[in-house]
Order: sequence, then C-alpha cells, then structure tokens
Amino acid sequence: MKGEVIVASRKRLLFALYLDLILFLALWGLINYLITDGELHLGAGVLAFGVVKFATRKLFGSPGMRMLGIGQDRVVEAQIYNRENWLTMFLGGLFVLEGTKELVYWTQLFVPEPFFGFMPSGSAQVLIHLSAGILFVSIGYLYLRLMRPAFWLAVLAMSGAIVSCVLSWSLWVQIVPELVVARRAVQAQTVRAGEVEFMQTIMPMGFVVLDVVILVAVLCTFRRVFSPSLLESAHSGHQ
Repeated sequence: MKGEVIVASRKRLLFALYLDLILFLALWGLINYLITDGELHLGAGVLAFGVVKFATRKLFGSPGMRMLGIGQDRVVEAQIYNRENWLTMFLGGLFVLEGTKELVYWTQLFVPEPFFGFMPSGSAQVLIHLSAGILFVSIGYLYLRLMRPAFWLAVLAMSGAIVSCVLSWSLWVQIVPELVVARRAVQAQTVRAGEVEFMQTIMPMGFVVLDVVILVAVLCTFRRVFSPSLLESAHSGHQ
C-alpha cells in the first residue's frame, strides 16, 4: 500500500548479516594472506567479525543493510521492496558470494586457469581474480538495489564467462589434473581413484551449463529491474 511503512523482517536482517559476514571474510582473507601468509584460521576471522560488528554497530553503517535497502530504523526502502522478488534477491546474493570468493581464491589455491583461450601469467591471474571479484560484488550490490546497470553488467559478465569457457575448452581439459591435485592438497587429502577422469568429463561443460542457467535467470528479471509500474504497486506475495 502506498505510504505504508515496511519494517525489515527477521529473514531480511539475517540476510543482511550474512552479506556483512562474507564481505568481511573476503577482506579478512586478503589481510590474512598479506600479513601472515594465511596462517590465521577461518574461525579467527569469524570471531573478528563479531568483535568489529559489535564495536562499530553505531559508528558505521552495515553494507548488507545498505544493499537490502534497510535504514537504521529497520525500515525498508519501498522502491526496492515493491520491485524485488526471490529471484532478484537470490541473484544479488549469489553475485556477492561469488565475488568475495574470487577476491580470495588466489590466496588459497593458485593454479593458472584458462581465460578466453589463453593461459595467463601468475600476475595476470591474480589481476583477473581481483577484477572479477570487484565486478561480481558490484553486480550483486546493484542487483539487490534493483539498479538498471545490474542487469546489463550481469548479462555481459555471464556471456563473457560462457565465451571464455568455450574458447578455453581444450585448455580446461589439460589443466583439470593439476587443479584437482592442488585442491586436494589444500584440503590435506589425497586424490581419489577416478576423480581426475570424472572432473575432466564434467569440466568445462559443467561451467558452461551453470553460466547459461544463471544468464537465463538474469534475463527473467528484466521486468523487475526495468518496469516503473512496479514502483507503485506492492506485490502481495512478498509479505
């Protein structure tokens, strides 16, 4: 209803807290790598998040609450609430999550990965991960706030990922054994029998299928992102 005050639900507040956590852990992971070479345990990062969150709760705003349109009084911005649905929120959260993973991926597992048909150098690989991380987090932020550039950036990013994977098809097949061994080493585990062969059968096809599914999901949100009529009508099923 027009003029109605929309108070954030518990689920929305928990979602905002989750976004704060993964953003903080990405920053923590980078600092941990640069200062201690990754010696600090993940649990220390979670504990640090709790301390920082408590100490700064009144000094700094919450990035997660900002993304979800929640004010300090816990009132949700109507122009966001009346246009979003579960799919836009899911995609926004997914892009933020994937972005934070890209930001720290190279600090945990450094294996050169194909990019548009080429094998980048070590420094270029780091730059690619950092750039992708910043791009995905930005898309997630814009998506959760239902800003129009989010749609076009998401279409561009997923289309680019599909093209890159197709152009790098043969290179992915070659790099899979090294990638599997490196991942198991990080997990302090040995490679299981037939694991390399199995991964070669699903990569890179699995990447392409997943990226296509995400691209289709993005296209399905066109009306939510661009329709001005939704600004004036609350979708009753959302409450």
